[in-house]
Amino acid sequence: MSLGIGHFAAGAAGALLFLMVTGLHRKTAQDGAIAILSGLWAMLPDMGLVLPGLGRTDGTPLANVFWFHYWLDTHSFTDSTAGSAALVGVLVVAVLWLVLSEGNAERVDAAEEG
Repeated sequence: MSLGIGHFAAGAAGALLFLMVTGLHRKTAQDGAIAILSGLWAMLPDMGLVLPGLGRTDGTPLANVFWFHYWLDTHSFTDSTAGSAALVGVLVVAVLWLVLSEGNAERVDAAEEG
């Protein structure tokens, strides 16, 4: 079972990378909210740990719908703090890429106007 921060980071980074690769980040101002909701989406199969009445749903490959939750749980890479830290590193890179690309887009828009 991987650490929760690893699931959150995978979901948030996955959403940001998807927005960046498809160019959709230019069409929304809600990138941060989308990333947070996507990170929470990635953690939904583990909600049974927080609310025992729900039961766990992460023991089946269907949990991969939640940003590869099952795959992350079944591979020892993400069981360690180093693995989860690597996923957090991917999230940091995705956020930096987003921030830098938005700054460059603003400069290009300003240059076109001036």
